[in-house]
Amino acid sequence: MRVNQLPITNYQLPITNYQLPITNYQLPITDYQSPITNDRSRRTN
Repeated sequence: MRVNQLPITNYQLPITNYQLPITNYQLPITDYQSPITNDRSRRTN
């Protein structure tokens, strides 16, 4: 049974790899927020 536990740890490794691209999706979101602030600055003008 212990041998079966080894591949389970291998499945956890790719899961961490999926978390990395998720952080990449958060970066463009900040880019979308920047033009929003630009619209607010135009309204004040």
